[in-house]
Parts: sequence; C-alpha cells; structure tokens
Amino acid sequence: MAEGVFNARKLYGEIQAQGYPGKESKVREFVHERRPDKEPVGSVRFETAPGEQGQVDWGSFGFITHHGRTYRLYAFVMTLGWSRASYL
Repeated sequence: MAEGVFNARKLYGEIQAQGYPGKESKVREFVHERRPDKEPVGSVRFETAPGEQGQVDWGSFGFITHHGRTYRLYAFVMTLGWSRASYL
C-alpha cells in the first residue's frame, strides 16, 4: 500500500506468501478503510454562440408500410448548441 497498490486480492496474495494466516475478507476490510477517496470527475459544458453549431444524429427506426409497400424508416435529430432546441 505504501507503493500505491490498493488491490486487496493482490495484497492478500503477497502477504499470504509471507505467511499471513488470515482471510482475504480481513485484508479487503483493512484496505477499504485506508483507500484514498476518488477525485470527482467533472465536465465543462460546451457553449456556443447562436447559429454557430449544431449536432446531428442519424438512424434507422425500423420499418413503415405505406400504400401496401414496406420501407425502412430513417430520421435525423439536430440539436442546436446554443438553445438546445431539437428538430426531428
């Protein structure tokens, strides 16, 4: 753990090879109490000016029957960056 290893299974194997008679669950408990907290992961919102950017997704949504013929149904969604307005 002094070298930054907090994998309880790995540590258990190492100390077991050195003669540790205890259970892996005790090592897990010991490591858990000493594991450093993870840093929260954040994100920065991507901002754009009006009319500057939009994102488009295209996909197939199954089939549609029209006048007795079957067609594959396609659509796209465009979301504007500034207003977050969506168009289908």
